Amino acid sequence: MPTNAHPTAVESTDNQTHTLDLFDVEHDPSARDACAECGGNLVTANDETFCEDCGLILATEFLDRGPTLVDLGVKGTHPVRSLETDNPFASGKSHGSVIWGSTDYNGNPVPKRKKRRLARMKKWQKRYAYSGNRDREARLDDVFNDIELLRGQLALPQYVAVDAADYLRMAKAARLPGGRMAWESLAAGAVLVACQADGVPRSPREVARYSKTSHERLCAAARKIRVELDLDVPPVRQEPVQAVLDALPDSALDGVQYVRLSLVGRHILDIADKEHIAPGTSRIAAASAAIRAALRLHHHQWVHIPDLVEAASTIVDQPTSGSISAYACEMYDAYVERHGVDSPEPVIEASPIQVPA
Repeated sequence: MPTNAHPTAVESTDNQTHTLDLFDVEHDPSARDACAECGGNLVTANDETFCEDCGLILATEFLDRGPTLVDLGVKGTHPVRSLETDNPFASGKSHGSVIWGSTDYNGNPVPKRKKRRLARMKKWQKRYAYSGNRDREARLDDVFNDIELLRGQLALPQYVAVDAADYLRMAKAARLPGGRMAWESLAAGAVLVACQADGVPRSPREVARYSKTSHERLCAAARKIRVELDLDVPPVRQEPVQAVLDALPDSALDGVQYVRLSLVGRHILDIADKEHIAPGTSRIAAASAAIRAALRLHHHQWVHIPDLVEAASTIVDQPTSGSISAYACEMYDAYVERHGVDSPEPVIEASPIQVPA
């Protein structure tokens, strides 16, 4: 008999005799109230359910003797063990314990001899924990502290900070830090993305208030993490193209021009997100570049680049990137490559809104 065969029992009726597969009730012994063979009473003891009369074993319960599984987050989307075995805010192989060199657990000063011993323990802990580039691992530990500080200032649940730390690890593995994208910006951007993913939304201005970066760089870092890592997370700004168009002077566009640029610009921005175009800029700056690409498709100069830069700068309270023209060219090429035409008509015709020519 195969070792992995399911336990079976024989059930007799007036007309026929057939075999019952007991695998369906293996995890739920209470599914039956009588023995399948003799109809006797069932008893559960020592992790087994058996018949009190004939001794037939109907099910063996599998008990999870590990720590309790606790559901956290929106609709229980973050199941975690109640007993954590490591520290999610430490890089490498660091464990949950933190060694301080000047005070004990109660905050009291330690003697000099014990302080030297703690210093040696801390040195060997770092040597064990950090593998590869130790400077980058130590830098990651520093920005983990920034995430914990943001969690406290924004009154966020612990699982949101853990998700932000995971996003930051993924960003480090993808080599996103560098250039104009600082570690502090990525840490704040990871918190903003984690808030959006876990259903605990916080506005970019609120996160930027307590972070070590500006509002514009925070938005750029959040978009870089979301786009470069291909995260299935909705963007924080749902309608950035409309926001830029609304920030333009009232005399810049009429109603038809506004609707056409809104539809085509939104479509181009979606293409830019999927093609990873201008990932290191804020979503507002990318929306400005998408509007510029939409203007090029219409072969009209209804709005000039300085007006777009001015409108975007008023939204993020800081001068936006000066590379809007370069990003607009990339978005324009991506649109033409996808649709095969140098015209906005494919988007206009597919829109449920009837837009005049």
